[in-house]
Amino acid sequence: MSAQSDGPYGPLTPMPELTPDALRAAVARIARSRVPALTQHLFEATTNAQQTRTGTTPHPAWHRRRRPAT
Repeated sequence: MSAQSDGPYGPLTPMPELTPDALRAAVARIARSRVPALTQHLFEATTNAQQTRTGTTPHPAWHRRRRPAT
């Protein structure tokens, strides 16, 4: 987890790594009862993404190359 400084009301919870397992661990640390709902949400999001995949990248504009100015 990445270190963060204290906030105005006390220490901040460190930001987890950007992985599903690290997110589950962080949620378990602050709201253990919400882990099953998070797991279900991640499962549904993954399933939805797989079903709606069109074979293109989510942001094709990012991959376009600009033509050099003439």
